[in-house]
Amino acid sequence: MATFGHITRERCAHLGHALAAAGLAWEDNGNQDRPELLTYTVTDPHGRRWTVDPATSNQIAPSVARR
Repeated sequence: MATFGHITRERCAHLGHALAAAGLAWEDNGNQDRPELLTYTVTDPHGRRWTVDPATSNQIAPSVARR
């Protein structure tokens, strides 16, 4: 399991390696420079898909936060 208090490029790479090591196919939306928008799409060997949003709520810029 990869757990982060704050997402960085290095931690994004670590998450990608952890997903691959677990045998999961994955892709991201290319927003490593904007963690508030970063999303991973993961597919397991049975074809089930889910999304992973590694940014925590305290990393979302106030201009992006919904009120």
